[in-house]
Amino acid sequence: MILTSLGFGSRMVVTGDVTQTDLPQPQESGLIAAQKILKSVEGIAFSYLSPMWCVIP
Repeated sequence: MILTSLGFGSRMVVTGDVTQTDLPQPQESGLIAAQKILKSVEGIAFSYLSPMWCVIP
């Protein structure tokens, strides 16, 4: 859950991994639900990283 007051001109970065969930099927991750709801809101953008960006020790 995110609860904050964000001032004008501010930016927020929310990170997450939609594949890391313990919810039983067909329940959907809250992160996926948020993407669906917010994708049409002006000023909100999503970036997706590929496995190439993962650091594996």
